[in-house]
Amino acid sequence: MKTIFVVFTIAMYFSCHTAPNKEVKEKNTRVLVATDKTRKTNDTIQLNYNNLTNQDQANYILKAKSLKSSTDACLPNGKRSYELEVTLTNLSNDTLKYVDWSCNHIIWCVDDKSIWIGDDTFCIECNAQVIKTFSIPPHKSTEFDLLLGLPPNVKATLIKFRAGVILERVVKPADFAFYNRHFTDSDFFDLSKQTQNAIWSDEITIP
Repeated sequence: MKTIFVVFTIAMYFSCHTAPNKEVKEKNTRVLVATDKTRKTNDTIQLNYNNLTNQDQANYILKAKSLKSSTDACLPNGKRSYELEVTLTNLSNDTLKYVDWSCNHIIWCVDDKSIWIGDDTFCIECNAQVIKTFSIPPHKSTEFDLLLGLPPNVKATLIKFRAGVILERVVKPADFAFYNRHFTDSDFFDLSKQTQNAIWSDEITIP
């Protein structure tokens, strides 16, 4: 059985940059958004990532709700961690569908490179790491429990940051087939590099 611990160094490698947002409520999985636009990736291949539009930025809201110290038993030595609850809301009239990995959910990021962010624990075992589609119905919200990690030499009280989520929208079956082929055959972290498709929470201060 292959054991994969959740990767929290993602935010250090891939900082995201876009615009903030608003709110609403409900609870359960993961989410997404965008418009068709072709961009050039680092490997110079022309790929369509359904890039986010200004209207998407207005319709999809990421709201940070709480932040407290974590007691994760699998936290690596020397690192402090904090539990962060965020809510992703779909204010549009259409169901949002987006892709993420089944185990190490690497679409989460922060705009401060001193912070790691990922799922709610390091204690995760995974037997099948595959690309999957997740969704949120119209005018509904989904809650996510995340874990933030800080290096021991960083003063937490000085840190203010925003959490972000990279949304690769699935509009038609061909989109999923494309993402599955491209992200599976390339670098594991390529999905995290699509920062043009990120939406952001309000600013958060570590207590």
